[in-house]
Amino acid sequence: MTFWFFKALPCNKIRVFNFVAFFLVFFTLVSCFNPSKSLEIREIFSFSEVKEDFPQGSLFLFDIDETLISSKDILAKSNPCPFWFYFPLYFSCPELLITSKWEETLSLIQLHAKKYLIEPSVISRIKDLKEKGFIFLGLTSLETGSYGVISSFPKLRHTRLLEIGIAFSLDFGNCIFSNLPSYRKNYPELYEGILCTNHCPKGAVLASFFDFFRLKPPHVIFFDDRKSNLVSVGTICKKRKIPCSLYLYKGATRLSKDWNSHLILKQIKFLLREKRWFSDLEVEKM
Repeated sequence: MTFWFFKALPCNKIRVFNFVAFFLVFFTLVSCFNPSKSLEIREIFSFSEVKEDFPQGSLFLFDIDETLISSKDILAKSNPCPFWFYFPLYFSCPELLITSKWEETLSLIQLHAKKYLIEPSVISRIKDLKEKGFIFLGLTSLETGSYGVISSFPKLRHTRLLEIGIAFSLDFGNCIFSNLPSYRKNYPELYEGILCTNHCPKGAVLASFFDFFRLKPPHVIFFDDRKSNLVSVGTICKKRKIPCSLYLYKGATRLSKDWNSHLILKQIKFLLREKRWFSDLEVEKM
């Protein structure tokens, strides 16, 4: 239905006008209801940039991959492969089309590729925060349960973090959030201070954690390298009237490398043949 003042316009012009008007209204409404618009997200390249004072008992949440730790090997990072790379990959290594072989290969990479602290100084900062009465937990999209040759992803991640000096708060016992959707027959869980979301939205898992332990911290501080995760957590905090500080961490960019298809294909072929991971540097020297 058009307004009376459109009647003077030719029919085709009315349709164009209505079409444009509809999309202007649509995108205006979408922008108004975009949760990220009402959240303050600050981009940082180092944890040392955070100078604010937070109330005692505040909850510090750290994403793990590409926030606390990263790898110097391209394929061992949490960033996904370019879509086009799967064509030469499957052509060169057709055995990877078998699901079990694919999972075994990915798990061997996770098991053997070395991970490094992006900022080694974070160990002393975490220790200082814990001594001052702050809670320090991991919040990662990591799967729970087994995968390929890995019997437990949470256990492996916890062990590797301890080896490089990261120990989360153990104020809360291990638990499984079976009220949330399952993935690969497993549920999100809290394991040794690490909230593993098992691919559920991080905000939903944090909400279940709050409900399970009847917790309402005075402030939530969250570091993640992906904005969508910050929005997910920030939205939950806002609904529960919990003040939060959200930081988009860009420190891992200092370890970023250009994609090298030739090197990676060679690397995967070695892995399939010898069941051993060769780092980028080792492959480059071959």
